[in-house]
Amino acid sequence: MEYIVGNRDFALSFVDLDLSFPIHLEGIWRTLGDRKFFICHGDNLLKKDHGYHLLHGTIRQPFPMRVFHSLGTANKERIVNMLINLTHEVKRKKAFWKTEPFWPYLEDLVDEGMDVCIQGHKHDRTYRRLDGQ
Repeated sequence: MEYIVGNRDFALSFVDLDLSFPIHLEGIWRTLGDRKFFICHGDNLLKKDHGYHLLHGTIRQPFPMRVFHSLGTANKERIVNMLINLTHEVKRKKAFWKTEPFWPYLEDLVDEGMDVCIQGHKHDRTYRRLDGQ
């Protein structure tokens, strides 16, 4: 078993946990038979969402997480709710980003040799075969 960290996992303190399986902060490549798989959460695939990338880079760093975990429960809940509301507002404003921006990224991965990409950030089932590949 392996675990790939997603956008809602930022409050978990993986550094302090003694786990018997690896934790991955980024996507991983795996080979099964003659197929190459890229497995990721998918929360940082939209390259144009600069605000999210800034947030993503901050919440994945040890120092901000130590500060976060030193806060009381009420303050942590306020911060989490604020970030969730901010993320949902950005999603509402950028609803057109639901599918299309992922495809150029995935096409680049195909060029790198990927046969299958598995990601779960969108929380819906999508299947697409790239033309001629």
